[in-house]
Amino acid sequence: MDKRAALGQHIRDLMDNAGHSENSLAETTGIPRVTLRRRLDAPENLSVGEIARIAAALHVEPSALTEYYYGEAAA
Repeated sequence: MDKRAALGQHIRDLMDNAGHSENSLAETTGIPRVTLRRRLDAPENLSVGEIARIAAALHVEPSALTEYYYGEAAA
């Protein structure tokens, strides 16, 4: 799995663990559902603000999301 796919799947896994659907995460973050789906499918397009809002909604640090793209988990 490439880094982008791993990041999108990691965010989806965190959503599942937190009990969030795409709809509920979109509502909680204020990111439109269609935009959120696009970002999860192509997470390299996530903005810093979107990462921060998603992390806050999932009760994790932003680094818990980005480590799958930039950190050890991507290796």
